[in-house]
Amino acid sequence: DIDHRLLIPSLVDGVRINLDGDQANVRMELEDDTHVLYQCPQEAVCLLESEQVNQEGIERLIAEKVREVVPKNIQSVKVELRFDNAAEGECFNYSHGLKGHKGNCQRLAHGHRSRIVVDVDDISRSDIAKAWVFRMRDCYIGSTADIVGRPKIAGSEYIQFEYAVPQGRFFLEIPAARCYLLGSNSTIELLAEHVLNTIRSSYPESKIKVRLLEGLGKGAIASTH
Repeated sequence: DIDHRLLIPSLVDGVRINLDGDQANVRMELEDDTHVLYQCPQEAVCLLESEQVNQEGIERLIAEKVREVVPKNIQSVKVELRFDNAAEGECFNYSHGLKGHKGNCQRLAHGHRSRIVVDVDDISRSDIAKAWVFRMRDCYIGSTADIVGRPKIAGSEYIQFEYAVPQGRFFLEIPAARCYLLGSNSTIELLAEHVLNTIRSSYPESKIKVRLLEGLGKGAIASTH
């Protein structure tokens, strides 16, 4: 009920949710007077009865879902989530969608928390990794092939993404300032390759390795050697 869905705090002022059949239309007014508009199948969103998306609210929701399926003699369920803070690398959060994916990654706006590790000539470069975290954190990583419009609304520039896949039609309108565009799909492998090639332009003679990690046993490595 949570994995690969857009988590929406339904009690926030400025969030409007319209559910029509199996479709969801969500509009979120942002603090800088811009907005995000997301149209998708209902299964691609998860509504939290709270004013923010936080660990406590997610734990409570998971506990409620677990309570629905455990035997009735179970009186209480407690869920605790933790961050893997001991792992190597700098972290950033982002959202994306993969229209060619056969699973839930085809949902146009779902998120990941990734770690990035950069080595130049076999020396760990946390400064470069931190620069990429600053560049990528809390952004929407979009593919230029999925862009259907670039309107200017109330003085702000937006990018519109849209595609139809087996799970349904998806549409996202989001401020351009919150986007990072790729000329390819935004798979973890292609994203690692993009970061590598960008770093290589500043270190053309060096040996460079980029690791992007998305949890246990999941990630990609791109290297010049």
